[in-house]
Amino acid sequence: MIQLNKREKAAVAIAGGLIAVFLIAQLIVFPALDRKKVLQRQRIAQIQAIKEMQQLKTEYESIQAQLERSRSKIARKEPGFTLFSFLDQLAGASGIKAYITYMKPSTAVQKETDYSISTVEMKLESIPLDKLVRYLHAVETSENMVEVRRLSLTQTGKQEKFLDAVLEIQTIDIS
Repeated sequence: MIQLNKREKAAVAIAGGLIAVFLIAQLIVFPALDRKKVLQRQRIAQIQAIKEMQQLKTEYESIQAQLERSRSKIARKEPGFTLFSFLDQLAGASGIKAYITYMKPSTAVQKETDYSISTVEMKLESIPLDKLVRYLHAVETSENMVEVRRLSLTQTGKQEKFLDAVLEIQTIDIS
């Protein structure tokens, strides 16, 4: 066997120790640190996912509450309510019946639900702007969940205060 002096033995021991430290670092410490970083990133991602889920839960609850309010408003409609007759009565009360050219009612039943959408397309000719505004306000603020879905305005004649209007008004009913 080879005889080593103290210096050589110390150098071999130091080299062996360094190799051992290197192997321990490469096989145990660095993988553990990498795993810790991965776990920290996963934890942050999970925290963000939980926050997003909580936000979505709040949003869902808000939509559910709004849906319940809408359902109760629909249920509170007068028995026998029809959009066409409501708009006709409102036109008479607002004094715009003379400006109505036509009113076309239609109903679309929603598949897989017990709701239907009633729509009335209405054309008004040469109506003064202030009367149209009052009528639209009365439609939109009624308790019957009626809304103006589409509105098309065209100026008529030389006077700026008269308009031709095509309205699409709708409401949701329980079938």
